This record gives sequence, C-alpha cells and structure tokens, in this order.
Amino acid sequence: NREGDTSPLFVIHACARDTFTCSSTCTRTRTSMWQTEATAAITPSMALLGIDLGTSGVKALLIDENGGALASATVEYPLHTPQPLWSEQDPEDWWRGAAEAVRTVLARAALDGSQVRGIGLSGQMHGLTALDDRGAVIRRAMLWNDGRSAAECDEYVRRVGGEARVRELVYNIPTTS
Repeated sequence: NREGDTSPLFVIHACARDTFTCSSTCTRTRTSMWQTEATAAITPSMALLGIDLGTSGVKALLIDENGGALASATVEYPLHTPQPLWSEQDPEDWWRGAAEAVRTVLARAALDGSQVRGIGLSGQMHGLTALDDRGAVIRRAMLWNDGRSAAECDEYVRRVGGEARVRELVYNIPTTS
C-alpha cells in the first residue's frame, strides 16, 4: 500500500479462485465475509494475521476487524539455481523470513502477539522438502518450478497411456512447473 493508504492488501476468506487473496472476480464483500464466516465476536482490538510464503519472499499482513490494513512487511530470501532447470530454497530461510516479517508487522502496528485472534496461511505451490526420520530438513527444498524431473514426468505419462489416461486416474498431469 502507498503511505497513508489503509485499504486492505488481502481479504482473508476462501473463494473459488484462491485461499488467501481475494481476486477482482470474487463476488463476496468484506461485510458479507465477516457476517458469514466469523466464528467469534469481533472486538475493536482484534487483529488478524496473514502470512504468505512465496517463492521470492514471505509477506505478512495485519488487518483489523473491518479488513483495514494495520501493517505489512515482506522479507525476501534467496532462490538457488545450482544447475540449469534446478530451483531450490533453504526451508530455514522460510522460517527466519516468516519470523522477521511477523515481528515487523507487530512492531509497525504497535501490537503484541496476544492481540492476534486468527492467522491465515498461504504457501508456494507443490514442492519437495526432504526430512530425516526425526523431521529435520536434510537438503534444500526442490520448488514447484524445478525442472529436473521433466524426463521422468514424460516417461510416466507415456507408460500410463497418455495424458487422457493420466487425467482419468489422478486428475492431474505430472509437470515440472
């Protein structure tokens, strides 16, 4: 948002297009969203926190009970491409970025965590975060746009009997993007 503009960056609700950001084609309004989806009484001191873990960085947004933006912050992190078609990130960067973005919006809004009454999360598309048997990350995460398995995806579709057969079985075509 521009300096002094308090209009919301996001409206948190589930619409047909997206789980986190309301699209311009969504027919729901903030008023009807609050009236139909709120599960607890809304108090004037209530804040809601949105966290979007994206490919280029994590974004945090605090809104008030009317959907007005209280504060926002973005923390960028690196994208690693050690070889052509590879796209990886360190999950620790996601964690550090999220923590920093949340601390920043709370400070900018002069709030503490106890004043946040709900959290909405959104993340990158499909990816692979490999863990060991204790749940610890063992390598950088392979992101949704990593292209190293293109040959395997093509072979799978061929072996199963083509795209139509794959869609019939799993409703989705394996792809690297």
